[in-house]
Amino acid sequence: TMQAKLILKEISKNFHDNKDKYSVHRKLTGHFEQLCQDKNFLHDAIRDCLSKKNFFNNANNLFFYLLIEGDVIIAINLFPPIYDKTKDITVDNIHHHGWRLLTTGVISGNGYESINFKRKSHEDIEGSKVKIKIDKIFEHTNSCSQFIDSEQPHVVFHPETTTATLAIWSADRDLILFLIHISEPTRLG
Repeated sequence: TMQAKLILKEISKNFHDNKDKYSVHRKLTGHFEQLCQDKNFLHDAIRDCLSKKNFFNNANNLFFYLLIEGDVIIAINLFPPIYDKTKDITVDNIHHHGWRLLTTGVISGNGYESINFKRKSHEDIEGSKVKIKIDKIFEHTNSCSQFIDSEQPHVVFHPETTTATLAIWSADRDLILFLIHISEPTRLG
C-alpha cells in the first residue's frame, strides 16, 4: 500500500520540479501506461483512497481522487453506460478543463468514444454561432493513453460497458507565477 502512495507522490514531484508541464506529460507516458495495466498498483491506490476517513462524505460523483497536491490531481474516473444502452449520448456537455493538461488511460472496461476539438476553437464566435473545429474522433481504449491540452474542448460518450480511467491533471504552467500574473492590476493610460 505504501508503494502506491510513493508512486503517486513521485509523479506529482515530477510536475512540481519542472517548468515545462507538457514535457512531463510526454515523459510520463510509458510509465503511466504501465500503471494503467498494473492491477497491484491500482488495487493499492483504490484501497488507500477508500480507507480515507471522510471519503464517502463526498461520494456524489464518479471520481476516486488518489492524490491532490497543488495543481496536480491523479484520479480514477468511472464512465457507466446508459441504463437502456442508448447510443450516442454524451457523459457531459462539450467542455474543457481551463488551464489544466490531462493524460488519461483506460484501466478497466472497453473504453469510450470521444471527440476532441481544436484548442481554443470554441472562441471562434460569429453572431450566435460557435465555429468549433474537430481535431479528432476516436475510441479511447486500453491500447494507449490520450492527452488533452489546456482549453481543448472535448466530449465523451457513454460507453457500452462501465469503463474506468486513470487520469493525471496538471496546470499547463507554474501556477504560482500564473496566479501572480493574473492578479496584477491593469493600468489605464
